[in-house]
Amino acid sequence: MHKYGIKGKMWRAITKIYKRVESCVLINDKSTGFFTIEVGVRQGCLLSPILFLLFINGLIEEINEKGKGVLYGNIQIRLLLFADDIVLIAENKEDLEFLIQITYKYSRKWRFDFNHDKSAVVIFEGSNKQEPIVYGECKRECHCGRHWRLGEQFILETDMYKYLGVESDKKLSFKLFKERLLDKARKSKARVWNMGMKGGHLSVKGSVNLWEALVRSNLEYGVQVWGEGKWEKAEVIQREMGRRILRCRGSTNTEAVMGELGWWRLETRREYIKLKYWIAILLMQETRLVKRVYNHSRVRFVTRGSNNWAKTIFQLARKYGLQTIWNDEQIVRQGQEYKSDREISKFWANIIYKQVHHREEAEWKINTQCKPKLRTYKTFKTKLELEPYLLSEQNKYGRYLYTALRSGTNRLRIETGRWGRPRERVEDRVCLSCMSGEVEDEKHLMLHCRAHKTLREKMFQDIWIDTQGTCNLAETDLETRWDNLMRGPEGVYRPKIDESVKKFVRGAMWQRT
Repeated sequence: MHKYGIKGKMWRAITKIYKRVESCVLINDKSTGFFTIEVGVRQGCLLSPILFLLFINGLIEEINEKGKGVLYGNIQIRLLLFADDIVLIAENKEDLEFLIQITYKYSRKWRFDFNHDKSAVVIFEGSNKQEPIVYGECKRECHCGRHWRLGEQFILETDMYKYLGVESDKKLSFKLFKERLLDKARKSKARVWNMGMKGGHLSVKGSVNLWEALVRSNLEYGVQVWGEGKWEKAEVIQREMGRRILRCRGSTNTEAVMGELGWWRLETRREYIKLKYWIAILLMQETRLVKRVYNHSRVRFVTRGSNNWAKTIFQLARKYGLQTIWNDEQIVRQGQEYKSDREISKFWANIIYKQVHHREEAEWKINTQCKPKLRTYKTFKTKLELEPYLLSEQNKYGRYLYTALRSGTNRLRIETGRWGRPRERVEDRVCLSCMSGEVEDEKHLMLHCRAHKTLREKMFQDIWIDTQGTCNLAETDLETRWDNLMRGPEGVYRPKIDESVKKFVRGAMWQRT
């Protein structure tokens, strides 16, 4: 330890801390008796990561001295370390066996063990043809060529590599890994559905939080590395979850679901996450391995047009109007010399968010305009943001009906007339409640239908009282009424207007039955 400057009082303090290490286990709110821990560092101690780094650093020095590894440009990558995970990288079999032997000798010297069941070797190949691995019954010596010696035991060669939870196959494809993520997300979606959503006991805010924490997090694990391009199966899961949160019909249009919740497509979120990671790389010191690899990848893309991660970032920067950062990476620090890297990263994350959201909202608007079923929705919904009425837990059934009314998946004649075969003509889908001859659509229900006149007048009166006389819908024109009822004014009166509208919609739909 003296080699790393730990001596004197610090050395005596560490010795004192580890003279006697005890722990206990908590089971059903009761703890077991304390037992002695004779190996490892203290779990949860702030000093533990530093001590482990000092402990393992000798292995890094020994491997670096040997000059083995894989060359990427002028960068030699020999090993990757994260906590107690060790990855050795070599160009050929002989070099890898040599590095494994060094690592094993270091473990014997400093008395730590490997988990042979979790250790494996992957040989990455560029060939499209991938033969299944067949293992022989090898004991003392390997005759099948699929076993590698780690000390006194064998470890297996495998066709799948997993590091920090991200899996890739021998061709560096993430296809199987994405299937596993989908499976985890589907199972988590089912669990969330049974955690209060199914019975309507969980609020929209709580449901969204569970979606983000337990389902979406699975679909976005490690997307900084692999998340380019479309992934329709993941989008389906998000759409299904959105409909469950809103408690609307399965036929509810995707744009309406995303619009009510203010959600981006998962593809867009992956692009946003990549761009944030890019900023984090730009803020790294030039000596960091990740930064060095990125710099070389950028040079290869710029000079040779290589299809690599830097190319993906270039395309995203151009897509979201961030070319100035790509052209001059020093911009990320300009004018922010006195801020920490975390503060700078947050600053750029906000800028990138606005750029990404602006484009996503524009595309969402275009898609909304193209959907005939959203004939009413597009007249009042202009922003891709969470609707405030969804956050209220009052009159839940009225909220469900209001969502159905807004999204066009209700039981008004304008909608039910589409269900029969042959379809009714739009002009024939007249209101059967007031027999006025008008088509029964959302505007007719909210503003014109004489069958709900009393309910409507009561709604206008409640809104006038709740807004302290600032919103008198009884004396405004029809367009102003429609805009206030479906979009609502900004400010403190919006929730009160929403409650009155939900109450009206519930009463009106009940009168129709």
